[in-house]
Amino acid sequence: DWLEVDFTDWGSGAAERENFALVKGAILARRPLSFTYYSSAGEQSRRTVEPARLVFKGGCWYLSAFCQKRQDWRIFRLMRMEDLSPEEGTCPSRRPPERLEAPPSPDYRGVDLRLRFTSSAAWRVRDYFHPGQIIPLPDGRLLVECNFPEDQWLLSFLLSFGSQLEVLSPAYWRELLTEEIKKLSAVYET
Repeated sequence: DWLEVDFTDWGSGAAERENFALVKGAILARRPLSFTYYSSAGEQSRRTVEPARLVFKGGCWYLSAFCQKRQDWRIFRLMRMEDLSPEEGTCPSRRPPERLEAPPSPDYRGVDLRLRFTSSAAWRVRDYFHPGQIIPLPDGRLLVECNFPEDQWLLSFLLSFGSQLEVLSPAYWRELLTEEIKKLSAVYET
């Protein structure tokens, strides 16, 4: 009774445990698996895959699988998978890629950020950033220098810190956040 490993997120309950068991079972039985998937861009699609490996990274579970639709290896976040169903038949023997991350696409666009966090955000900063990116300041605030893909996810991620974060640079990201905050404020003014 001294150790318990729970593979689910806080508050996710039985549904996530059931999905985890379905994915695990499909991998071990080498059976194709179908599911509805929501990409990070919010696009919904139905996928049938040859599941190969469960990976826990960055506090999340991912499935490395050969996607029959794309005819290539893909990574699926378990929390974005719905309506899972094992399919008939068996999967051919394929060796999954060694690394979870795919190489950056030719159109990858990253942004170097300088961020300053209040001391009250320290626990989240340490959850999301590597210690080598965090510089403690004399007043207790934290300076973070990092690079992220420049996309909608980054905007949402930065906004999730609310008033605990100030983007120091680049200046155009300060403007992007300001515009998004104005839109958000307008939602609550009506």
